[in-house]
Amino acid sequence: MLRNFFSLIIILLFIQSVKSQEIEYELKGHFFTVYSVDFLGNDSLIITASWDKNLKLWDKNGNNIRTFQGGTFPYFCARFSPDGKSIVSSGKFKTIIVWDTNSGFVKFRLIGHSTWIYSVAYSNNGKYIASADIDGNVFIWKAKNGDLVNKAKIHSEGIRKLKFSPDDKYLARHQATKR
Repeated sequence: MLRNFFSLIIILLFIQSVKSQEIEYELKGHFFTVYSVDFLGNDSLIITASWDKNLKLWDKNGNNIRTFQGGTFPYFCARFSPDGKSIVSSGKFKTIIVWDTNSGFVKFRLIGHSTWIYSVAYSNNGKYIASADIDGNVFIWKAKNGDLVNKAKIHSEGIRKLKFSPDDKYLARHQATKR
């Protein structure tokens, strides 16, 4: 019964104008919590990641262009590469997936984490992908081929979000902390 209840819920994402505060359009299509939204640099595309085990690609008018197939667990994060040719995703699985934006096919997978991967981020120059997991580990990968560059235990608890500084010299993190 509970499963049927949740299948009837439609998640709505609203894209709102900063200037006018008017809702420009709604993104309709996910059926569970959306954890991540990212705009392509020129705002022509939007990628969303959801607990419903779907990544969805949208155009700037709110039309669903593609649902990426290949995940068997919920997604926590999806980010466009700076050039927009790739999308990196992570979730409640131990693998990061790099997708081709245009075709929707998997380019390659990054394997090394041993638990849920909360966040992924591209460096601004597009050369690196950073990933962070629920155990406080951060990995740095080469974006062109997925080779592992570095890994470190940064915190004792989960790191929720990552973001490179504009010059790519620093990596900011947001983490859960028990107090």
